[in-house]
Amino acid sequence: MGARWQAWMLTMILLGSGSVARADADGDGAYWFALGQLLSAEGQVDEALEAFDRAVGAAPEEPVLRIERAEVLLRLGRLEQAATEAGEAVRLAPEEPDALRARGRIEMIRSERDPGSLRTAIDSFERLVELDPQDVEALASLGQLRLAEGNAGLAVQPLTEALRLRPGQPTLEALLARALTASGRRAEAEVHQRTLLEVHPRQLALRLELADELARQGRGTEAIEVLRQAPVDQLGVAEVQRRLAHQLYLEGELDEARDLATALVAEDSGSTGGRVLLGLIELATGHFERAASWLEPVALAAPDNEQIGDLYMRALEAIGRTDEALDLLARREAAMRSAGQAEDAERARLDRALLLAREGRWADLAALAEALRGSSAPALRDQGTMLLAESLAAQERTDEALALLDDAGPDRPTLLGRRIELLWEAGRREEADRALERLRGELPDGELRAAEIYQRRGDFESSVPILEALRAQDGSSITVAYRLGSAYERIGRIDDAVDLLREIVASAPDFAPALNYLGYLWIDRGENVEEAVTMVRRAVRLDPGNGAYVDSLGWGYFRQGRFADAVSLLERADRLVGGDPTVLEHLGDARLAAGNSAGAREAYERAVATGEASKDVARKLSDLGGGS
Repeated sequence: MGARWQAWMLTMILLGSGSVARADADGDGAYWFALGQLLSAEGQVDEALEAFDRAVGAAPEEPVLRIERAEVLLRLGRLEQAATEAGEAVRLAPEEPDALRARGRIEMIRSERDPGSLRTAIDSFERLVELDPQDVEALASLGQLRLAEGNAGLAVQPLTEALRLRPGQPTLEALLARALTASGRRAEAEVHQRTLLEVHPRQLALRLELADELARQGRGTEAIEVLRQAPVDQLGVAEVQRRLAHQLYLEGELDEARDLATALVAEDSGSTGGRVLLGLIELATGHFERAASWLEPVALAAPDNEQIGDLYMRALEAIGRTDEALDLLARREAAMRSAGQAEDAERARLDRALLLAREGRWADLAALAEALRGSSAPALRDQGTMLLAESLAAQERTDEALALLDDAGPDRPTLLGRRIELLWEAGRREEADRALERLRGELPDGELRAAEIYQRRGDFESSVPILEALRAQDGSSITVAYRLGSAYERIGRIDDAVDLLREIVASAPDFAPALNYLGYLWIDRGENVEEAVTMVRRAVRLDPGNGAYVDSLGWGYFRQGRFADAVSLLERADRLVGGDPTVLEHLGDARLAAGNSAGAREAYERAVATGEASKDVARKLSDLGGGS
């Protein structure tokens, strides 16, 4: 403003106007300019605009008047007029920094509503930087605009230069970190963010941004640390608590996550995020009644949210409220069909059919399976045929199931594979072998499906040469490698199994099945227990509701002598899988080691009651005086 004022006062002197007060009020642009300045400074914006209107009328070719008028229009929120006026100022004085700056600022604001304004704003600030390479405002604005248009790489240079001129400036540090992150230079961005937080620990937005980026990189523990380092009065902020609770859940710290999420809901009973997180935590810990109570109001309030609905139905199924889950799926199917989403509606129908199959309600399943067989999607047709065949076989109508599979899928590997298994179960071995030969020789992925069939029958020996041949053809397949590694372990080739599973974990560190398999193998053998527990803990973090993984971790803690922790995890595993004899034996051993003989007896008795417990369980129970 100072430069523009001086320029216009000089104009007044050159025109011979002795004083502003004496100027011709009707025709002297300088008078109206001065009056507009004074009114604007006093906050009388409407009156200032009227004065600048008169000034422009008196001297329409003066860019400084256009600039002032544009800025008053901007203060009044009249963006379109402000942009027009600033554009006129640049037309009159294309090299005038004040005109370029005014246009750049106004177009930058307009770009929030009209992306087309971005280009004009960028052009304005680019020209300003050309005129003065040390113009910090222009450099910062240019970097911010390039970020907004998605050119993070181009944003880095002007922001770096601005920060060189204004070292330690918080806003510039934050913008540069954002540009570096978006352009893939995450390590450099993190240095800027951490440095800035050390100097300005109260920069909450920056702290949240850094925590989010660390979480995206899978560095959850560090994200938690960054959040916990917030000033004490910021730790209670909902955005901090929400992120902290979520990261604690992902890192397996479920009790602490539950406490934080409960506090969030207590503070805001309508907190959808808090309720969903509590639902996830209770699902992961096997407290299904609690999960249902947290998820129910959210799921019913947002019936279109399939993810929340699926979580709620999972809880309902676990506590035996299957009919309610089926009703929700039926309503989802109807809503999708009404919206013209036919294939999505059929997927909802498939979910209903699968739920009925898990419940063993074969008669109810048949009608849904038959309807799925009429789907336009081949995969859904196959699923319908498979489910109908399962229904028939479960009702001891094996011949009908075989005929159905033969008619529907002589060239469908999945259906042929199931037909082979049913033939074996029916004792028709020669037919099964002929069909298996055809599967392996003629159909896509037939070799892999044959290996899977052998493994489901417990014939791991026969699966090995098939899988070894497949691995020789394509060493990159995780599926083939994992099935081969598990087969090696089952037939006693432990060293080969370990080598292959290690290779999988190295190449796919987030492949939870391999992490758990190798970890449990070592834990059960008492080998490399520390490394094994680390692996299994990662598997649990990746899939916290997987009871088998939780059992492995609990058993690992038992091997480490952490008996109280082992009991807690094994009780959780028991809630998740329900009545598994191995889990119950582990739980009995852990309770006994923790000094709870009665609890150990209860677990052993339940294991024996399954009819599938090892002989060791009966001996352990007998030693406790609880049976034979």
